[in-house]
Amino acid sequence: MNSEPESDIKREVAAKAEARGTRQKIVAAAIHEFAHHGIDGARIDRIAKSAKVNKAMIYYHFDSKDNLYLEVVTSFYKNIRQRAEEIVLPSETLEEALGALATLHETMFASDDYARPIMLREMADPRPEVLEAISAVFRSASIPQKIATLLGDGMDRGEYRHTDIHQALLAFASMSIYYHMVTPFINRLLGIDDPRQFAAERPKVIIDIFLNGLKVR
Repeated sequence: MNSEPESDIKREVAAKAEARGTRQKIVAAAIHEFAHHGIDGARIDRIAKSAKVNKAMIYYHFDSKDNLYLEVVTSFYKNIRQRAEEIVLPSETLEEALGALATLHETMFASDDYARPIMLREMADPRPEVLEAISAVFRSASIPQKIATLLGDGMDRGEYRHTDIHQALLAFASMSIYYHMVTPFINRLLGIDDPRQFAAERPKVIIDIFLNGLKVR
């Protein structure tokens, strides 16, 4: 029995796995480079050194620095979406869903030193192709529909006041994310002595304020 075709398949599978691993290493190195230096200040040679590959390998996989940046940002937001879906979608109540999302925001900004600079740079100097890629990631997300359903159910039960669901979702996202985006300024402005403790307490406070604002009076 000829095992050559089987060997070819195994080699092809191994090659694809190696290629995926190389791409992942490059993206992991690039996300820190872009976060700290932006797309204009980022250097392919530093990314290559950090990823332990040669520069030619980066251009082989991504063609250009712009394409690599697009891949980095898209991967960053896909990771956020995946992490959010894993903890939000199983929620049975609006309070559980919003609490999970607010906690994710807190832990994400606390643990990822690249979350804030990447988001701020995209807001300050948005690129159409990047905005479209990010929008595509979240258009396919199930979280807004999940929260909208839970909120709508609460309105139908008479628990929450009838309000524009999109406006409510935007208000919650702003409450949850804004502080993390401008942490250094807010900490100094309000004289917050223990930023870690303040950030850790925010999910509970946000949920309390948001849900009480929705409740029927």
